[in-house]
Amino acid sequence: GKLKAPSYPSDLSDSWADLAGCYRRLGRFSAALRAFTAAHEAAGDNLPSPALCSWAQVELDLGLHEEAAEKYSVVLDKTDGIAQLQAAYGQGCALLTLAQTDFQDGKGGIAFEHLSLAIKGLLESLVEEDDAGSVTSSFVCALKLLGDLYSFGAKLPPDVFVDENTSDDTEVGVRSQIAFIARGEEAYRAVESMQEKEQGDGDLSGLWVAAVCDLGANVLLQGQILSALHGEGSGVNNECSSHHIIRKVPEVNDKFAHATKIFQRAVDINPLFAPAWCGLGCATTDPLLQQHAFCRALQLNKTAPEIWSNLGFLYARHHSLDASASMMDALTQVADTPLMWIGRALILERQVWVSSIDEDADEKVGDKSESALTNAADAYRAALQVMKEPNALLGLALNCRIAEGSIRTEKDLYTKVASEITRKQSHGYLNEYFHTTGGVNKGATALKGVITIEEGVERARMPYGFGSEELIEEGSTIIGQEISKIYTASPGAPAAFDASNFSAGMACSSIQRDLLKDIAGPRSSITGEVPTKADASLLFKGELSQSRQIVHDPDNGKLWLDLAKNLVGDLVSVSGNGSPKRKIVRTTLESATLAADRSARFLTSQLSNAKQISPQQSVSATKSVTSDQEKPLARSQSSVPNIVYAEDVSEALSLCYWIAKVGKEMTDESEVPPERSFDLQRSLMMCANNALGRQALLAVSQEELQSDADQ
Repeated sequence: GKLKAPSYPSDLSDSWADLAGCYRRLGRFSAALRAFTAAHEAAGDNLPSPALCSWAQVELDLGLHEEAAEKYSVVLDKTDGIAQLQAAYGQGCALLTLAQTDFQDGKGGIAFEHLSLAIKGLLESLVEEDDAGSVTSSFVCALKLLGDLYSFGAKLPPDVFVDENTSDDTEVGVRSQIAFIARGEEAYRAVESMQEKEQGDGDLSGLWVAAVCDLGANVLLQGQILSALHGEGSGVNNECSSHHIIRKVPEVNDKFAHATKIFQRAVDINPLFAPAWCGLGCATTDPLLQQHAFCRALQLNKTAPEIWSNLGFLYARHHSLDASASMMDALTQVADTPLMWIGRALILERQVWVSSIDEDADEKVGDKSESALTNAADAYRAALQVMKEPNALLGLALNCRIAEGSIRTEKDLYTKVASEITRKQSHGYLNEYFHTTGGVNKGATALKGVITIEEGVERARMPYGFGSEELIEEGSTIIGQEISKIYTASPGAPAAFDASNFSAGMACSSIQRDLLKDIAGPRSSITGEVPTKADASLLFKGELSQSRQIVHDPDNGKLWLDLAKNLVGDLVSVSGNGSPKRKIVRTTLESATLAADRSARFLTSQLSNAKQISPQQSVSATKSVTSDQEKPLARSQSSVPNIVYAEDVSEALSLCYWIAKVGKEMTDESEVPPERSFDLQRSLMMCANNALGRQALLAVSQEELQSDADQ
């Protein structure tokens, strides 16, 4: 009969695997990877599980976490005794690191999948869980890793913890998230129990106190998420501060009190363990005890950045801005963390707030405030360069709205463009914040409703008014719901607030349609409605005629676009007058084609090579001064690019195709040039809501199908 291949690895693969192990112990990881690859080529799929685990460990050391997780998964499928235990723990470590990376990339759903897979591997191989949720294991490291996996769930958005078919209510997701994190509390309790049994009286073991601190941190995370659910940080009033929520909401108070007791126990176990003091400062609500705990932690460990930042935020909360700034300055010598930059931004914003309530503030103070807000925005951006911290996103979104309000008071071209750019930046940062956190912050969610209304009004102003009314109604509903939650979550707030009345007052149904039409202005041919001459006259409210404006600004793509649309209207009018003269039709077609081509070319060029607009000096900057001390501060704004709207570019490109298509039908010429079809594709890529482009693409598809059927 036929010879069968051996089911065990060959001597060659064993030799390569042993050589790879030697390279690994020598720290030559690249050589070890090459040796393991050679062993795998020699053995095929029969490489032993211990060799696969060693190979995966080398990849973990090199940061190749995805490859390591795959190899550990292969070992787990083989169910090989001791190697399976090693693979379960290694896979958990690799998947936890992948979850952290996914979270930084904004992939909360994938991060949760990695956490779930790691937890499943530990529960199937290393940890036993009973019906009550208690966990036991012979391996302390497995229990510690299990607790870390559950605790990492505090960073993920709440919506990943609920099924797609479940209600999209934020509270449901937050409650599910807290239940997920609480399962880690049981794992840490098991670790603490095992470490306590192994220690004798008076033994100040670092493992024991570390286990207690992990338990306290888990409970503290639950309390912080609950506090946010009840309105902490909503920015409405002092009744939404963390201290007020802790005092007034029993379930939040219980969590923080429990965490305080756990950290006090950790301090009793080992008074020289800095994380225990830091945790105590975070859990307690007594400001003096917080200051004492953080200062004691600094005495024990001056290299921990979280201690410096916590103490700096404590000083800032109690208006000791100089002390807070000194803490942030010291933190720059320890580590470059996002909290350092966020702290600097908060200090600058607090200084602006203090100057804003000063009735004796002069114009120079106002200039300083403007400069401070700009520096605060730069600090938030620096924090985001270090790490995509959600609090930095929210702070930058709010800072941009403040800056937009100050810019909007002026009327020149620079301030108009700067205000538009700043508003769009605020929208973008806030949307990214919600994508990262899931919208637990009620004040930020209410602001999202305001932004949704703004987007609806902005869309109504554009040539494409699709969905503007729906956005306005959606935004007003969000505002009404979130303000209702804020008042409900704040104990002692007026109970007479009726969110439904607020929502109805802001709803789109109560806004006159005539008002929306006035806001939107004349619609363009892109919606299928060709503007009349009366509508076209509304496009220019200045004294100069349309042709004269083009003479003064021949490179303005928007002016050429308006001219092309007017010529399209003339073309439709001419073609509707019985049998028009061929010469008039051809002349109008050529003019419309020229205007549309120039519009598309100029707008595309402006999109890739944006024109920079510099700020104009204020009147005070032109006054004569007698000394350097009397010179006014320079404007904090820098030059900004002129805005080119994607809708305008899309409209110009689709008009190019439309005019060519109509010209073919009116003059019986050859087929539409291929470049015009490419313009149509570019038009839809720039704006998918382009009705004319979509109708034209549908017509092209039907013609191609008919042509194929005829053939």
